[in-house]
Amino acid sequence: MKNPKFDFFRKPDLIIYALVLVVLVCSFFLWGRVQGETGGFAVVSVNGTERTTLPLGTDTEVVVEGFAGLNCTVCVADGAAYVTEADCPDKLCAKHSPISRTGESIVCLPARITVTIRGAETSEIDGVAR
Repeated sequence: MKNPKFDFFRKPDLIIYALVLVVLVCSFFLWGRVQGETGGFAVVSVNGTERTTLPLGTDTEVVVEGFAGLNCTVCVADGAAYVTEADCPDKLCAKHSPISRTGESIVCLPARITVTIRGAETSEIDGVAR
């Protein structure tokens, strides 16, 4: 007598489940490659006001004074931008991984500093309007 609990584990069904699993895993790994294009500039803003623009092709390190005297050191190296040091209490911005794709950002909330990656071409039309 068959057990009704395991009636859905027939051989053709297991093959379909395995194929679906392989497709999901492959799409997960491919998503990171096609997610966004590599940016051209790192734009550093303090409290919504643009302070400096750093090209990702040139290795640079800039100390940015933020809100309430809190400073962040923004570094550009190997085509990516990241925060190396921060005066804020939690230092989450310094723990963030480097960013290099258009639209990515690092935010330091206590200092109100934002580092955002913009594309190489400067256009007033965003991705939604294209």
